[in-house]
Amino acid sequence: MWMSKLAASFRWRSFLAYAGAFFLAGLGWLLFKHLQLQHLTGLTLLARVLHRQVEDFSPWEVLGLYGADIAWGLLLIPLLAGVMAAQRQLPGLRPVLAALLLAYVMLLHADMAAFANVSTLLNWDMIAEALAWARDDPDIIQYYVTPRTWLKILASTAGLMLLLLWLDSGRWRWPPRLRRRSAAWAATSMAIGLSMAVLLAFLQPVTAYPQSSAALARALSAMLPDPQMHQYRGHSQAQLQEAFCAMVDAPCTEQAPEAAGARPPQPALPAVHPQADSTARSPHPAPPPAPHPVAANAPVAARDVILFIMETAPAEFFDLQALMAEDPLLRSWSRQAWLARRHYASYPYTSDATFSVLSALYPEGRRQWLKCRESQALGWVDELRRAGYATRHYAPSPDSFESDGLMLERLGLSTRYIAANDAGSQARAQERLARIQRRIFAGSVASLPAKAILDQQALEQLLQDMKAWRGQGRPYVAVFAPQIGHGPWPDLLARAGPVSLAERAQALGRLQMAWLHEIVAQLQQAGRLQQTLLLVTGDHGLRTQAEYEGIPAGWLAGVSSRVPLLIYDGGRELPFETGHVSSHIDIGPTVMRRLGRLSPQAYAEGLPLDAEGLARRKTFMQGVGYLGAELMHQQGQFLAHAPLRKACMSARRDDLGDGEVQPYARCQEVFEPLKALHLEAMRRLCIR
Repeated sequence: MWMSKLAASFRWRSFLAYAGAFFLAGLGWLLFKHLQLQHLTGLTLLARVLHRQVEDFSPWEVLGLYGADIAWGLLLIPLLAGVMAAQRQLPGLRPVLAALLLAYVMLLHADMAAFANVSTLLNWDMIAEALAWARDDPDIIQYYVTPRTWLKILASTAGLMLLLLWLDSGRWRWPPRLRRRSAAWAATSMAIGLSMAVLLAFLQPVTAYPQSSAALARALSAMLPDPQMHQYRGHSQAQLQEAFCAMVDAPCTEQAPEAAGARPPQPALPAVHPQADSTARSPHPAPPPAPHPVAANAPVAARDVILFIMETAPAEFFDLQALMAEDPLLRSWSRQAWLARRHYASYPYTSDATFSVLSALYPEGRRQWLKCRESQALGWVDELRRAGYATRHYAPSPDSFESDGLMLERLGLSTRYIAANDAGSQARAQERLARIQRRIFAGSVASLPAKAILDQQALEQLLQDMKAWRGQGRPYVAVFAPQIGHGPWPDLLARAGPVSLAERAQALGRLQMAWLHEIVAQLQQAGRLQQTLLLVTGDHGLRTQAEYEGIPAGWLAGVSSRVPLLIYDGGRELPFETGHVSSHIDIGPTVMRRLGRLSPQAYAEGLPLDAEGLARRKTFMQGVGYLGAELMHQQGQFLAHAPLRKACMSARRDDLGDGEVQPYARCQEVFEPLKALHLEAMRRLCIR
């Protein structure tokens, strides 16, 4: 009897209409989950944390990551919406459900747009800033959401809502027999699907990680306010700087050494004219004073700066002192250089590491900053460019999926040389590389990777530009970034049998030291060594099991973050302590101090390498978005944080071999406040 009454009060048409509409929306969320898993922070990051390859995941394991999305988006939510809409005695529920469906779909589109632009999920702060920017500059909307995207959003949303109204309108007929069969089929499918989703959720080990959470649940949690992330809202950049210095136990203002006299005036440099550089940008507004004044006895001549950034060069495998000892010129030259023993990359990813080198900031939030339509002046290279320096970046190939061109331009590198775009000089570079190869590899004539030829081509252009700038009497900043060392490392040795990882690194180091030889030789022949500040470093270390099987699974260790750093300042004495831990964020302040110039940034996170506070400072090595872990050092102690696994460990060695488990709250107290402060500082860099 009660079944008959239930069936009589049940609107099957409304059930089908609303369950079907929410089911289609759930498919959209399932697609969004797929996009998230394809991102670097998705399945790839999970594989790194588990010390596996993406290809090693079984279909069952990958499906397990979609279990929650299937259960909620395709089964429970459509079923609940359909049952509520089918109640004849509650007709007022259907308009409410239609409004919820519209909000459900619009949240999906908004999160997909946010994820595509800045790789993060939508939150209220992003909504408020977007509305403010749109109010002040309506044209900015199309910078983030193109007209084509708007058309897709409107078409899919309108189509879904019209389908819902039509199915619920009663203008179509559904035969009773087909209705009963369809109901039985739908009930059976939902039962099977729900059972599979439960099994996937509880029987798969991968579901212990955030990647297995339903896309809708993650989107809704991102909309919830996080009090800690707002504790620095309203702070000025000066207040943020003071709070940062207190947080990392470092002084905000560096005093000059006691023996220093009065600081001499900085010499005027030639002005930048648009004709001198075809890509020169309009000058930025004058920045506020720097938090790190230069030492009183710092040299002030308008010297040239060359930055040589090796790709994937861990200090454990790249011993610069030993490599330079094989070359008589470099062996003699390096006696007047300073070599760090404990220098760390800020992030195990080239774009982020380069950002820190050029900006004196940690890189978290860099992608959001790149989406600013306009930013405050940032970085020591940009300051030198506006002071009259020529600036250029040299690379073998263009960006593959990162906006490095925009980043480098904003940080002051006004032009880029891309070897792959200059086919006319490849033959000469290949001939020159063959001569270098025969010299350093004892006559070996094995064919080198195409990247090596393009790197050689970029070097040849650098040498030409150095000569041209010297003829113009114009100081310059040149950044040479060869890619031959990108992992997994290639085998450059022409011999039979297996080649160990150390031997591959040795060969790569010898080739890149041969390129450094070319730079030093030209400077020496031109009499410009004493007027050149030359730095050599690595962007990051080895990161994945494919690159090095000895990487600690799920942690960020020294082999991924400790890199070489060599500084040569025209033969001048460098009063740096080799035992102190330094970071990529310290390179910019060190260069500015050696040039005798004030850093222009109102907010900076690095220190000059001769700063007294460097010995006790907390130094962070970020990497959650790439390896699922991060690291902090202070006074001989490392603290390792793996938030995806909610794990915390302390160690005295950066390989974490002597690690001891710590309460997770200890890592939260150290890493999370810094993240909140740093992201607010990055947010304030955006003008619009």
